[in-house]
Amino acid sequence: MNAARALLLPRGNPRRRMPLWLQRLKSLDLLQVVRQFPSFPILVETYREVLQDAFDMQGLKETLAEIAAGNIRVHSVQTDSPSPFAASLQFGFVMDWLYGDDTPRAEQRAALLSIDRSLLDEVMGGEGSDDITREAIDQTLSERRGTAPGRRARTEDELAQLIDRAGDLTGDEVRSRIATQEENVRGDPFAKLLEANRLIAIQLGSETGKEWRFILTETYPRYVSAFGSEQLSSVRGTTELIEQDAEALVPDILRQAAINVSVARREILARFLTQSGPVTIQEIHDRYGWPREWIESRLTEWERTGKLIRGKFRREIQDLEWCSRRVVEIGRRRALAALRKQIEAVELPHFAAFMQRWQHLDERDRLDGPAGTAAVVRQLYGIARPPVAWDRDYLRARVRAYDPTTLSQFTATGEPVWAGEGNYDPESGAIPLARVRFFERGTGAIWLDEQQEPVLSENAKTVRATIAEEGASFIGDIQAITGLTMLAVREAIRELVAWGIATNDTVEAMREITRWKAMVPRTGSDPTSWLPADYAPSPNRRFTRARPNVRRLPKWRRPDRPGAAASGWTGRWSLVRRRGNMGPNLPEEERAERIARQWLARYGIVSRDWWRRERPPVSWRSIYRELKRLEYRGEVRRGYFVKGLGGAQFALPDAVEWLRAVASEDQSSAGFVAMAASDPANIYNLPLELVDKDPLSRPRGSGALLITRGGRVAMAAEGRGRRFSVAEWLSPEETAAAKKALIEHLRGEKSARYLM
Repeated sequence: MNAARALLLPRGNPRRRMPLWLQRLKSLDLLQVVRQFPSFPILVETYREVLQDAFDMQGLKETLAEIAAGNIRVHSVQTDSPSPFAASLQFGFVMDWLYGDDTPRAEQRAALLSIDRSLLDEVMGGEGSDDITREAIDQTLSERRGTAPGRRARTEDELAQLIDRAGDLTGDEVRSRIATQEENVRGDPFAKLLEANRLIAIQLGSETGKEWRFILTETYPRYVSAFGSEQLSSVRGTTELIEQDAEALVPDILRQAAINVSVARREILARFLTQSGPVTIQEIHDRYGWPREWIESRLTEWERTGKLIRGKFRREIQDLEWCSRRVVEIGRRRALAALRKQIEAVELPHFAAFMQRWQHLDERDRLDGPAGTAAVVRQLYGIARPPVAWDRDYLRARVRAYDPTTLSQFTATGEPVWAGEGNYDPESGAIPLARVRFFERGTGAIWLDEQQEPVLSENAKTVRATIAEEGASFIGDIQAITGLTMLAVREAIRELVAWGIATNDTVEAMREITRWKAMVPRTGSDPTSWLPADYAPSPNRRFTRARPNVRRLPKWRRPDRPGAAASGWTGRWSLVRRRGNMGPNLPEEERAERIARQWLARYGIVSRDWWRRERPPVSWRSIYRELKRLEYRGEVRRGYFVKGLGGAQFALPDAVEWLRAVASEDQSSAGFVAMAASDPANIYNLPLELVDKDPLSRPRGSGALLITRGGRVAMAAEGRGRRFSVAEWLSPEETAAAKKALIEHLRGEKSARYLM
């Protein structure tokens, strides 16, 4: 108000009122200008008005005196609600930091970079600026000095301009500012300046050590004013650099002091500070020999006016340093840009390459032996995939020289439990086994949906009741109790497994179930419709009009060959939904947290796209809430890491660093990776809508395969290699290498001969 009454705040239109926010901005600009004049009349009047008219200073003095005398005692009271004054402060704090957690990491780092380093060092005992900021400051200084590539002098005029900007330079410093032959330098600019007497050398420094520095001849009066004519009576010039009197090289008009000592020193020091970077008082004294008290007073003055920043920038220097504010601001902005570039979202091929390494499909990260098989199964807990692909594709791609017996050994420990899923066809009544998932014993309630009412055959109902009554039972015991034939028992068990009702404590039983197919359809036309109406069938006898399909009969295997199953399916059959398998009834928050942690272990980077693909029995909203809690705890990071993934993305710190490392690698020499199209590590089967899809990334069929290099799809195979398509960017040699990787993945399968 005082500034406005004094007409120091100009008004744009006298007929319109100036908005308050614009008045505040103009007031801040005015305050920034008059800050260096403490006795400015408007400032004095404002302080008087606040301290005498607005504040009851006399009452404050009396209250403080009564407290000091002991007449008034101070009690600390904790109230349920803040006082009106504290409430306004609290409300302002909440408004400022309401969205603080939503700030990207780079912006948070920018806020840290904007803090006054001197205050930060005084409070926290700083050890100097970080490496990124220091590198950015060095880059800025090299561009200002003219030593960066593309900034060096190619002619004598450009070199003279660089020397005038710096003030005084040593011979090595001058030569570092001269361009190279590749930068089209024209002759020797240094020698040309010396021949034309445009450049001379004077002796500067402290009493302990002096050195010859080059200055422009036209700036000689400034140095005479700062150091005196006696110290600069001898100079060096011409190409021979012979020491001689100043009268021989400097014209008479330039040998006289043009300004006073203080102004000359200030100008020389200002030019030096614009290009020196962080510097201490001792370094300035060693360079020019001026008194330390005078140097400190000038630095403090420029710090107060905002030209310099005081702090600690170099870890190896213990003394306090000063640096140009402009240089530090540019360096911090560049450091911020570098940090933003580091967390810049990567393309899908880079993410695909990272996922292959994270899930051990890359040859550099594959696992070995039983421990490797156990680690892979633990990482894939909870995801449902085709049963035949577990041994054939997923484990073989992740474990070197994979042996199916290692999975049997891990299952025998009792830790993993497998459960099946099927696709029920209401028309035919058939439900083939479509997917199998592994999960840790006691966590089934996290991954399995609430069971719907199954449509079971009579034999399946009988077997289910037997298992529920008798508990875990061998298939022979089930046959003896139910009185069914072995084929009927197996068909009933296959049906229960497809409905997710029954499981086995061995993985060999899962493999047998996978190979088993239904003998006849359960629904259709009545098979007894052709019999006479008065015909009475024999008890426990099945009638069928159609003959069993020979192709659906179980394939006979020689019992003397390795891996042949024993008579009857091995292991004990039990119900899936038992307390031991399902675990306790956890609240939705805890189930969401476990799913979030499992996804982080499986994928490293989690977004809503994983929920769309797996569809766990917990909403994405609950999982998202738990991921935010993990972020608050510092266990995960939130940001935009991968282009194309939708919504917020959460990642483990190690995953972020690994993703950056993979994105910075040269993928042209990477090896080929073969995997199934249904592999959990295949990101190209995610329901992404805003990404241009590669036509080779979606091969059709249950036996489809992908061959990638550096995350890019190089080859797509269908029918286990019977048909394949090759990317256009592959050379003939690379195509042969991709086929070799596909053949290695299909080793032992008949379809491999189509590629030979």
